[in-house]
Amino acid sequence: MDIDVQARDFTLTGALRAAILSHAIHYRSTFREAVRKVTVRVYDLNGPRGGLDKGCLVVADLADGRSVVSSDVDWNLYRAIPRAFAKLKRGTQSARRQLRARRRQARLVPA
Repeated sequence: MDIDVQARDFTLTGALRAAILSHAIHYRSTFREAVRKVTVRVYDLNGPRGGLDKGCLVVADLADGRSVVSSDVDWNLYRAIPRAFAKLKRGTQSARRQLRARRRQARLVPA
């Protein structure tokens, strides 16, 4: 699985990259074959003004061709990142449940 990490409008520090990769690797280990690529974008909406403006956007491209998107905004990126990945995990679980339900339903409908 490919993991793409980029920062928008600020420099990505080594510690921040390590935190993102840690969550991405944990996510990857949870959904081994189900996920092809994870894209992470961290951003600062207000720049140096501060406030509730730092965000993390995570997109997972699933093996079945669909995508799951999650995001979180906080004053601290180290809080926004795990929450965005927690939302992504719940979204991926939901997408997988929906796919299994559709497959079961297709088997039940006579051809």
